[in-house]
Amino acid sequence: MSAASASPGAEGATILFVDDEPGMRKYLAEQLSHTPHKVFVAADGEAALTLSEGFSGIIHLLITDVMMPLMNGKELADRLCALRPDIKVLFISGYNRADLWPNDVCEDQTDWLPKPFTASQFHAKVRSVLDGLRKP
Repeated sequence: MSAASASPGAEGATILFVDDEPGMRKYLAEQLSHTPHKVFVAADGEAALTLSEGFSGIIHLLITDVMMPLMNGKELADRLCALRPDIKVLFISGYNRADLWPNDVCEDQTDWLPKPFTASQFHAKVRSVLDGLRKP
C-alpha cells in the first residue's frame, strides 16, 4: 500500500461526490455530512476535476453517478485514476455495470452500488470501500 492510499485515520477520509441530478446530489451530500469525512460535492465531471486540481491532499474516494451529461462517470473516473492512482471509485447507477463497460481501466479500485438504494445501504457501501483502504 502506498502512502497515498494509507488509512484515512480518525478524522475520516476525503470524498469527492459527483452527481448531476440536484435531488440525488442534495440527498447524498446530506447523508455524507453525518460522517467524519471531508466531502467535496460537484454537479458534473468538469467541476469535479477542478475541485481535484485545487486540492493538494489525498482524495480517498470518488463517488460518482455513471450517466451524466458532458462527461460520464466512467470518463471522470478514468481521468482521476490517471491523476490520482490510489483513488478508490464507487459508481452509483441504475444501469448494469457489465452492460456499460466490460473492462474497467481501474477495475481493481472500483466498486458499484446499484440504484435504487437506501441510506443504510449507501453508508454500508461507503464504509466497505473505505475499510478496504485500511487493510494492509
